[in-house]
Amino acid sequence: MAADTSLRPINVIVISSEGDPSYWKHLQGLPNCKLKVVPHLLQERINSQQSQVFKSCEVEGYAPQIIVLASPSKSILTEHLFIIRSHPKLALAPVLALTPLTELGPARRLADKVSPPTLSAADLYSQILALAKLTSELENFSPVGDNDDISLRRLINLLRFLHSRQNMKLSPDREKDSPCGYVYPLAAALLDAPQNQGPASLEDLEVQGFLTGRLQDRIHLCPQCEHYQINFREVCPRCRIPHIQLHHNIHHYRCSYVGPEIEFQRPYNQRAQTHDQWNLVCPKCMKKLKDIGVDYDRPSTSYVCFRCSEVFLEPTVNCLCMNCGGDFSTDKAKLQDIKIYSLTAAGSEVAEQGLGNYKLTDPDICNGLLPFEIFTNIFHIQFGISRRSNRPLCLASLTWENVSSQGSSGGNDQGRWLMKLGAGLRENLRGHDAITLLDQSELLILSPETNKQEAGIALNRALKKSEELIPPGFRLQRALAELPREENKLSLLIQRLRFPNI
Repeated sequence: MAADTSLRPINVIVISSEGDPSYWKHLQGLPNCKLKVVPHLLQERINSQQSQVFKSCEVEGYAPQIIVLASPSKSILTEHLFIIRSHPKLALAPVLALTPLTELGPARRLADKVSPPTLSAADLYSQILALAKLTSELENFSPVGDNDDISLRRLINLLRFLHSRQNMKLSPDREKDSPCGYVYPLAAALLDAPQNQGPASLEDLEVQGFLTGRLQDRIHLCPQCEHYQINFREVCPRCRIPHIQLHHNIHHYRCSYVGPEIEFQRPYNQRAQTHDQWNLVCPKCMKKLKDIGVDYDRPSTSYVCFRCSEVFLEPTVNCLCMNCGGDFSTDKAKLQDIKIYSLTAAGSEVAEQGLGNYKLTDPDICNGLLPFEIFTNIFHIQFGISRRSNRPLCLASLTWENVSSQGSSGGNDQGRWLMKLGAGLRENLRGHDAITLLDQSELLILSPETNKQEAGIALNRALKKSEELIPPGFRLQRALAELPREENKLSLLIQRLRFPNI
């Protein structure tokens, strides 16, 4: 096989289960490939993040550009994939898994390629070259300093992984051991989070405008322990016990008594076991009922509780948490959206260039509003993208109209009502729309990749759903501008967002 002289040597580290060369023997003769073969690393982990092998590679100056995992064991492959993706310096490295296994489960999302060990030398070399091109693309990213916060590096690695893999999506996998029933294995590995963790970190990135989510499922969670294992039960509305049964109602023509069939049933004898062996006797007049349509009919059905003898038409549905034992009504269940996440334009820009002076910080989860500093950071990024790529960006401002003449008790009162309104709007706006409260007197809403008309429609819809949060006597004054085309309409506000200290 002829070597491609235009290619520089490719550093390939082969992690082989028990050093079995049958899985990677074809690699030994590949041109331009510099191999380093090591045994599996399960006994050599350091702080659950780094392995002694990777550490020794750094000391020797051997930076692996491509990692090949060769093993017939699903558990070993899965463990190695999580070790690599959670390693801050190796998280983005292209990984080829050589295994006879056809099913790796959720761990499959962590490998770039999965191929059988019987792959021919030509096909194997073709895959190595494809991964080498990915390595070259990764080198174009702006460097992240070694002194940067490790959590920040992991967040950037997540965005860069998605961007470098042709804007791949973060898809959830069902997992019975996860509190919400779903996991994001790739995100968990890149962020070094528990493997059964749900979408909390991804929701934060969506709120900050770096990811956008498309709903795939909606899960009911226990409001006490936030676990998905809930039993929905039909119970008696009086004593809330599930020992209930549906019965036909019987209408006795002669005395007009109506009641559940169980009240009319009388056994032929003590050994009667089935309803077919029972007589029907009216409990009011004690007359025996013989023929349906002549003596009686069955006009409807009702439920009977065997605990408290309550008779009712419809049972109450309540929930029993199988994890903590909590008992609650269905309207108290917490709803968790499970989404498929993909990069936004802002996420792609951060992936390529880094955050610069911006910060990634968790949003204020108490009311769904972003702190003003974070909102400003997002505005800087989105405004720059809008100018460079000519994509629409809409900024909306909401204030109270003529507050001083409407009996407001002061600025704190205005801010309190605006915060309540903002929390309501947050629930009805898109996940990647950003919202903040400015000086306790103004709500700001930033809608990326949305023109003024679309933003106005979305805002009107959200306000209609939140109209009960507007106090009596208060009226909203709104202003919208499509940036940068209508920058002059909100020029003073935009100037303040650019220079928040003035």
